[in-house]
Amino acid sequence: MQPVSESVSQSPASAARPQSVDSVPASRPGGPVYRVIRRNGKTTAFDDTKIRVAMTKAFLAVEGG
Repeated sequence: MQPVSESVSQSPASAARPQSVDSVPASRPGGPVYRVIRRNGKTTAFDDTKIRVAMTKAFLAVEGG
């Protein structure tokens, strides 16, 4: 992940990736805006609630809840 304000073309490998950006609002207005490249190559806004849910599910799967 990298903030949107940073340059995307830092290496030749990143130039090969598709650079389509969806117009999805950031999860925190006023804070840094992060973009995530999904498995299918689509670029979406970082959503901390999805990370929270995934971590909870992983914890419950390991600890048996």
